[in-house]
Amino acid sequence: MILLDSLYRILPEAQEPITLPEEGTAVYDVLLDGEHGIYAAHFPGSPITPGVCLVQMAVELLSCHLGREVVMQSLSATKFLKPVCPDALHQLTFEIRYEKQGAGWHASCTILADKDVCARMKLKCRQN
Repeated sequence: MILLDSLYRILPEAQEPITLPEEGTAVYDVLLDGEHGIYAAHFPGSPITPGVCLVQMAVELLSCHLGREVVMQSLSATKFLKPVCPDALHQLTFEIRYEKQGAGWHASCTILADKDVCARMKLKCRQN
């Protein structure tokens, strides 16, 4: 896990990992660390969480849910609808719907701040 416990942490109410389900939904509330060094470069004085970090967080949360590390094979239908600014939006909700397909998983992820949709994406992942 690259960003877990540095850029963000999972709030305690999160679901426990389960073992290789065929399909389902994972919902995680996470808290961003607004003091993380990435915000000094992206962008000084007006920090925004990089889109690539949001994608990586979705992959890591899917890994947590499945109880095994997965890596992204492809990303499609990605839309960033609202900037994720750590000073205004410290808590995010990741809703990940997934299904097993062959040797991997197809997942759709929606990232919310309160009830506002910040991003949507479709991921294809495989076990690492």
